[in-house]
Amino acid sequence: MGRPAHIYIFAHHGIYADHADHRDPSQWQFYVVATRDLPDVKQAALSTISRFTEPVPISALGDKVRVTASQITNEGGV
Repeated sequence: MGRPAHIYIFAHHGIYADHADHRDPSQWQFYVVATRDLPDVKQAALSTISRFTEPVPISALGDKVRVTASQITNEGGV
């Protein structure tokens, strides 16, 4: 299975109460995963993705992407 990207960002909105607002990015958690860490399947559950990385809020997403990209580059993956 080939993947066209080096990094994938998964988003999860885990609020189910009355105050849930899917338009509010602060209510989402983001998972940044290098392609090499993903299992070779078409679909992956949140429990699988969370084994490879901790969730980050929108405010930390850019930094997490930069760190992950740097790790890939330093390992010769890009």
